[in-house]
Amino acid sequence: MRAIESNTTFWQRFGVMIVAVLMIGSTVALYVGIILSSKNGNVVAEQITPEKQARFQELLDAHSAEEKSLAAEQALGLSPLYYDTFNQYRDRVKAFNSADANNLTEVKTEDLLVGDGEEIGESTQYSMYYIGWLPDETMFDSSFEGSTLAFPLNSDSSYIDGWTEGVQGMKIGGVREITIPSSKAYGSGGSGDVIPADTPLKFVIMAVPYVPRPEVEYPDELLDLYEEIYGQVE
Repeated sequence: MRAIESNTTFWQRFGVMIVAVLMIGSTVALYVGIILSSKNGNVVAEQITPEKQARFQELLDAHSAEEKSLAAEQALGLSPLYYDTFNQYRDRVKAFNSADANNLTEVKTEDLLVGDGEEIGESTQYSMYYIGWLPDETMFDSSFEGSTLAFPLNSDSSYIDGWTEGVQGMKIGGVREITIPSSKAYGSGGSGDVIPADTPLKFVIMAVPYVPRPEVEYPDELLDLYEEIYGQVE
């Protein structure tokens, strides 16, 4: 989910959510390679000219924009398949007792619609649409974009413990509400300005068949600049 992964913006988190979670993966991978895997493990900043840096960033931004555009088109194609079903559960967003939720020792689950597809286990690939809210009924994130759904979250991201536990046993096509105590969410640290410390969370999630994000090949010029500036990744 955009808000399920880290302390930055929601799409950078989610897998939360989400990001947000979202041609970010390939861009981050490239940057990680730059930071951690350049030749001999060192980047000599003095050898990087401003012109090369600027061109490299320009190409990288263009690549990211193309991936985002393709994902947006794909999301529009998926939305008609799931919107009407998932939209029925918006009214599940209601205030709940924070103390009671934090007293839970395990994630609480309630199946609102039992799916007829594969059961989700530890190694199952799946995608998810979701709504997430706080005890005071504040919806901090969701897959809804007006009358459409955004690109779903995918199982090949890391999420908070409560999310991972809460989806186990769901079947593809199903809808489930999960209540997560803060100990299995963001704990005493909270998440930015949106999720306070020691706050339990609730989600309504819909499991759908796995939908891989579209990938765009890196252009040769970008790869050549990467190798020239940062060294060959080993």
